[in-house]
Amino acid sequence: MDDYLAARRYLYTLFQSLFGNEPNSKQLEAIDVGLTEQAFTVVTERAREQYEEAGQLARFLSVLSNLPELSELISEYTKTLIGPDKLAAPPWESVYTSKGRALFTHNTLEVRNLYRSQGFIAAKYPHVADDHLAIELDFLAQLAERAQKELAEEGDTALRASLGFLNNHLLEWLPLYTMKITEAAISSSPGFFTATAQALLVFAQADAKVLKELVD
Repeated sequence: MDDYLAARRYLYTLFQSLFGNEPNSKQLEAIDVGLTEQAFTVVTERAREQYEEAGQLARFLSVLSNLPELSELISEYTKTLIGPDKLAAPPWESVYTSKGRALFTHNTLEVRNLYRSQGFIAAKYPHVADDHLAIELDFLAQLAERAQKELAEEGDTALRASLGFLNNHLLEWLPLYTMKITEAAISSSPGFFTATAQALLVFAQADAKVLKELVD
């Protein structure tokens, strides 16, 4: 259990950093490919995955091991997650779960209220849409850290909150987001953030499966 909780905290923190920060040398140098592979192994083995998704994980580890030039990563990050051109795969939940692909809908407010219920407030609140992918991952990383602390007290409040958020929010739109970002890359070649989104989906689905078994 210790290894599993540590692995999921590490992975949520890693994915949050990749989707939430413009690439920089310090961030990239801190990535430990071996540790990342070990963390994935702990989570997927616990989920007893049969590895239809092995290709996505291998691709992600490969791009981590063979990173392009920093300028290329920054360009891809801007094009994929910021703009100024229309984003093929906008990284906000409400775009996929509301009519009209709008931001700051009732979905956004629901996510914000869930954050508040756990004592979490987004750093740029209220000037950002709280259902951005990086913020949702930050929330799950914070809950993962709390779950490690609760282990000594044999509590599962943070794990239950994590499962509820995965099932009712992140996994409600992450599959479609991943499909959109993958389709957008077909015309060229799957890039860093495409591989990262695919690996995140594998991890989040495996984590939800394990959490269900733990809290039931």
